[in-house]
Amino acid sequence: MRRIPKLVSYRPPPPPNLNAGEPAIVLEDLWFGYQKDEWVIKALSLVVKKGEMMGLIGQNGSGKTTLAQLVAGILRPVRGRVFVFGKDMTKYGVMIRGRDIGYIFQNPDYQIFSNTVRDEISYGLKAAGMSEKEVEARVKEVSEMLGVSKLLDEDPFFLTKADRQRIAVASILALNPRIIILDEPTTGLSPGETTALMDTVVKLNKLGTTIITITHDMWVVARYCDRVVLMADGKIVVDGPTRTVFSDIEFLEKYDIEVPTVVKLSRKLVGETYLTVEEFLEHVEFYKHGG
Repeated sequence: MRRIPKLVSYRPPPPPNLNAGEPAIVLEDLWFGYQKDEWVIKALSLVVKKGEMMGLIGQNGSGKTTLAQLVAGILRPVRGRVFVFGKDMTKYGVMIRGRDIGYIFQNPDYQIFSNTVRDEISYGLKAAGMSEKEVEARVKEVSEMLGVSKLLDEDPFFLTKADRQRIAVASILALNPRIIILDEPTTGLSPGETTALMDTVVKLNKLGTTIITITHDMWVVARYCDRVVLMADGKIVVDGPTRTVFSDIEFLEKYDIEVPTVVKLSRKLVGETYLTVEEFLEHVEFYKHGG
């Protein structure tokens, strides 16, 4: 007996309307290089709408992190302009843009410097001039949201990578930024730890926070991101809804992007693009055929 896949009645959800909503970030003709005449970002333009959950992908050296740091104000473009919620922020650095944009590094140890988790989360709040009562309330809120409330008196450098990552997120989240950029947040985390972190990020997104996630984990993009931007050689080579982009497996393979196994399987068996195992099992049934 062979088990043959059969597509159940299925109508794919409509793709997100990427043209709708207020722009959170607008990049106009950005150029950047670390050395003269050696461009890392080339004539790049991009619009990210308020409340989007965007995945930024591409191989090492494609310009992803450089682009994200140009958005955050860590780097400044040689040419071009950066707008954040309609304001031209091109000339302003990370201290000014940090009021709206939180940047979470791949290595949380680049951000952590306090002796206790409580001090780490509260540092930015105190620097912003919040009262002691406000600081205490905000630390309590975000530490509970990120699951680190029992670690507030611990030294963060003695905690696990997953805990340090959550603390880095908490310290940024405490400042209530309208945009959060996560640069390879899942590196060194187990699938369970990754899921826990990204589930928290989704909660923030549903509350209206604009999220940009840089990652090599395509299953994270497939499960969590509505939109995918693929970079290569300092340029954007494709930009669209995740389901649409991941449907063109051959195109992505040209840029060494390997979609999740469930995407390949669903394309091969039933000609549809399912982004998660749960979605696949919901819409495909198997029946026995002949001897």
